[in-house]
Amino acid sequence: MSENNKSLGDLFPDLGPEVPIISGVAHDSTESLATVRRVPNEPGMAAKVFTMLAEAG
Repeated sequence: MSENNKSLGDLFPDLGPEVPIISGVAHDSTESLATVRRVPNEPGMAAKVFTMLAEAG
């Protein structure tokens, strides 16, 4: 079977009931999600981190 003719079953074979099923995927290039760890829980710390990210583009 050629690359262009592959079905979803070829790409995502049945791996059994213990494997979670992906039910949907969304994409929006205007949004992002960031996880920040090991930042002190003090007023202004999140602002400093996100200001640096914004300035970097």
